[in-house]
Amino acid sequence: MTTPKDAAYVSDTLQYCASIYPWVKSGILAPLQSYFPTRISIPEPPLNHNSFTLVSGYDKVQCQSMNDPLGPSFISPDHGSDQATNFINRMPIEIIGKIFELAITGSSAGLSMRRAIEETCLCLYNIAGVCRGWRAAVLAQTSLWNLIPIICYRGRHRTFITMRSAALAIERAECSNMRLAADLGLFRPAGSPVLEQLFRIKPRIHYVNLRTSGYFNLEEILNPIIEIAGIDAITELSLCFEPSAVFMSERPDSYVLFGHNMDSQLPLFELSLGSVKVLRLKNVIFRAPNASLGILRELRLQDIMFDNSIALMETLKPLSTASRLERLDFIKIEVNDVNSHTPIPDISILLPNLRTLNIEDMSYEATHTVLCCIKPGSYQTVLLFSSILLGQLGINIDSDKQNQCNILEQAIQPHGHSTLVIRTEGNDIESRALYELLHRLPSLTRVQIHTTSLSLALCSTLTQHPDPADLATGFPQFSQIYLNSESIHNIHEWQDSFVQMLSSHPLEEVILGGALRVLASEAFNVTGSWLQNGTVKIRSHAAFFVCLSQTHIRQDIVPTTIHTGSSDVRAVNRQLSPEQAQHRGSRGPGELRTINPLAVLDLHQRPPFH
Repeated sequence: MTTPKDAAYVSDTLQYCASIYPWVKSGILAPLQSYFPTRISIPEPPLNHNSFTLVSGYDKVQCQSMNDPLGPSFISPDHGSDQATNFINRMPIEIIGKIFELAITGSSAGLSMRRAIEETCLCLYNIAGVCRGWRAAVLAQTSLWNLIPIICYRGRHRTFITMRSAALAIERAECSNMRLAADLGLFRPAGSPVLEQLFRIKPRIHYVNLRTSGYFNLEEILNPIIEIAGIDAITELSLCFEPSAVFMSERPDSYVLFGHNMDSQLPLFELSLGSVKVLRLKNVIFRAPNASLGILRELRLQDIMFDNSIALMETLKPLSTASRLERLDFIKIEVNDVNSHTPIPDISILLPNLRTLNIEDMSYEATHTVLCCIKPGSYQTVLLFSSILLGQLGINIDSDKQNQCNILEQAIQPHGHSTLVIRTEGNDIESRALYELLHRLPSLTRVQIHTTSLSLALCSTLTQHPDPADLATGFPQFSQIYLNSESIHNIHEWQDSFVQMLSSHPLEEVILGGALRVLASEAFNVTGSWLQNGTVKIRSHAAFFVCLSQTHIRQDIVPTTIHTGSSDVRAVNRQLSPEQAQHRGSRGPGELRTINPLAVLDLHQRPPFH
């Protein structure tokens, strides 16, 4: 008979394994390899129907009982005494430091730049304040202090700068590669004590993230940093300009880097770009015609207003040297002079290693310019439209809009392997606008829709009908469909239309995500019965089907190909041919595979900055 104590132990064990599993996937298993066989003790959870998502990473590791006696490590506060020590204090210092590093990194996930800096520092200080042992471990791991935090807090009578935190980081990081994150606001850093200390110590700065609200502040801090770090040291550079809301009545002009009579510093900046692997610019225009981007791997341009298409094209010209570029993101780029009929010069930028080209919420003019400048290739092109932008397309309003759509259609057609992403922002998707857009983009191969609720109109819009209109104008042949909804409980009401939509495409993957929001057990059973019976119909049209639910589903009404657990991760039985399994890296047909909903349903996983 299971006692409450045993049940509590099982619950704690499952929670423990669930929390440590991401650490194992993040690389902590490597330093544990030599320590596992004899010393480390990770409990093996009891086998039950909920444990498969938690212990899949431990099937090759033989773990002993957590109650086995172990000698305390040298950092333990109880070293040399007979008192019991905490489990984590008995691990080697390098493993504890790795755990601390993962905890500190995760503390700032998804936060704005200022909050991320604050939470990173607070997490580090809180860990160091737990006990003498942890403080010794934190001080011994110099890499934990590699962030130089500079934040400007403006009070009513004074301006406060985080000088002490920055000085502590510079002092305790020693020879580690440093990361500089500065949220300056309107503060002008010229002559500040922090810059003087940086000049004196000259740490190895390889990561720079700057945000400012003043029109001269970026160069005033960027130039000294380049001189301190050296022209070949910075590997990741993020620059953001966000004017103060007090002085902003409309969208501000973008910040032109080195555009205020600072040409003498431009050559130094161009030389420093030669070592940059990741470059992110938000509301900042950089014009570096002589820059060499030979090792650049990722470029993001965000929230930038260009005067015209020619100005946008001039910014893209240096990409002709980015032969190793793998990811290129354009987010909310606009062209001010939309009535300009200046012809775009014939420029074709070849990016042989490009894997993903993301175009998110951009105007027709900017999208057309980008697609005309980037030479088509084997990369994946992702077009993301919000429901607001989709509703503003106005394809059938006037002839001018028709011409713009025709130009966009001609620009996107050469770019194969395209994906369309529609994301709602509190508004429902306009089916007519989506239908017209799909007819303009017949080369699409994947569609991903995030909406509040799935509807019959949406299924009808995504269905390829064998009528003359679809055959004449062309309609996408989707191989992958992702539908993510806040509610899928009414899907059984129009299941025939849903299956008909799937059968009209040569599908390989179908992913349906959402929540089963039901109020009565009868409705719950109806939805569960549809999942059980409808899965067979769906799988007859797709090689891979998965249902991701945020609501716990009863085990007895869920089809055998969908397993449930205590987490939001679902595993599905994939029935793929050997060729498909080899192409997709599967372990073989008929085996279980876990799917992370966030990884599958979000093509735009951008690191939080600004």
